[in-house]
Amino acid sequence: MDARSLPFLLLAVVVIAGLVSMFMVQDFTQTAIVGVAQEDPTCISLSNTLFFGATDAKTNGEVSKLQKLLARDSKIYPEGTVSGYFGPKTANAVKKWQKSKGISQTGVVGPLTRASFACKATSPEASVPPAASSQNTPATSVVSNAPTCTLTTDKNEYIFKDKVVITWSTTNATHVTFPEMRTGDLQFPAYGTYAAQGYLEVTANVSGESYILLVAYGGEGSVSCKKTITVRK
Repeated sequence: MDARSLPFLLLAVVVIAGLVSMFMVQDFTQTAIVGVAQEDPTCISLSNTLFFGATDAKTNGEVSKLQKLLARDSKIYPEGTVSGYFGPKTANAVKKWQKSKGISQTGVVGPLTRASFACKATSPEASVPPAASSQNTPATSVVSNAPTCTLTTDKNEYIFKDKVVITWSTTNATHVTFPEMRTGDLQFPAYGTYAAQGYLEVTANVSGESYILLVAYGGEGSVSCKKTITVRK
């Protein structure tokens, strides 16, 4: 080999080595970026049914998790409070979210609402249609888990200032509420949530025809029950 061509040969080797190194680093960087899963802040996974009165302590921190997601949209949750307590403001925010998703506006985070919050993962297998079967598939009956309620009183007619004993029972419900402290002008002892089954005593402090309204909440929505009574002076 001519000694004069040796420097040019060495220069060529250095250039080729540099190019190879640059492509290897670029390929590694792209692989690293693609391989790291980025957390999506616009979706969450919830395992509990959340409703008025729920707390972080009882739901493994899921109330705060819910509030943080709702607070991302000031139109949905303008207060943006992350307290770990599911109060009226959180319930209103959930109703607004449900309305935006076409879900019944119950204010309860049940299966349908949890699904609307969930992060949906896709896989190649998900796009492959199942193989056609030559056998007949038996029909599967769908069992509804929607809540139901029954509301009764000890009598239908009362004298003014009598005690009215209200009894209720439900199926597929987690709790019940009386929408206001006064329902049909009958004053209730406390505002809040009550057990799925129970009874209360209230005072017949209004004359004429009155009513009692109860709303039962479950994982698949809510249902209302109404009982009309007559109070005479």
